Amino acid sequence: MEFLSELKMYSKAKLSFFGNPSELASESWHMFNQSMRLSRRYPDDEEFYLRRSLDHLLNCFWYYQNSRVGLSILMHAIGRYLNINHGCPIDQNIGYHRTQCPNMLLHLDFGFSIRAKEKYICSICLSDPLDCIHRAGRIYDDVKCQYFMNQCNICGEAKDNCKHVENILYNQVLASNIVSAMDIITWDIVSEPLDVFTRIYDKPIYPDEIYKEHYGVNWKDFYGNLPLNCDHCLTCHKYDPNKNKKIKKLEKLKSLS
Repeated sequence: MEFLSELKMYSKAKLSFFGNPSELASESWHMFNQSMRLSRRYPDDEEFYLRRSLDHLLNCFWYYQNSRVGLSILMHAIGRYLNINHGCPIDQNIGYHRTQCPNMLLHLDFGFSIRAKEKYICSICLSDPLDCIHRAGRIYDDVKCQYFMNQCNICGEAKDNCKHVENILYNQVLASNIVSAMDIITWDIVSEPLDVFTRIYDKPIYPDEIYKEHYGVNWKDFYGNLPLNCDHCLTCHKYDPNKNKKIKKLEKLKSLS
């Protein structure tokens, strides 16, 4: 089971999604178009808006299954422009490199099917969704930046990785319901999860992917300690819909057992 061993390469995944997927996908497409308009209106902030547009497109990519190839071509075109004009530095962590780039994550063509008991809180006000006035998938203004379990309620990033300031108000914030507690009963790796957004969202980049070519036997001296630029979009142009054949084969074997 070669694929199962490959899963060790991935560090973080979204295991649940609470809300209306079609509403989130529709809102994400709207926010993508808005980000593109803002990137042209405010050229000094072009990089920020273009990177945000890729985040919105990734939601569309997972939801609109029949449009994935076309969306991936658009995303990689934006990625090439970002690389050429702004560079795409790879995140460094303690002892390793990692990426949350949508153009890398879309190639991780699988998801998760979870049976679990869950409790949620609203990302806007951190209250029980049944007790608050916010609706997942909607956009809200005047949202105060807060952190829950070290996660920013504005961007969803870990506190150390986001640029928002606690207790400051922000506009155009997408509401979602955050899992505050989860008791997992069973989970499976599937090619097309019922909750389409339960995917990998943080991928470590291991040395055999980026260093041996450049540093030979000395790559261990550099891994996780040297700034690097990601050139993925310069060589890759689109998503391969046949990439998850391994998972489909595992699903077929499981159905026959």
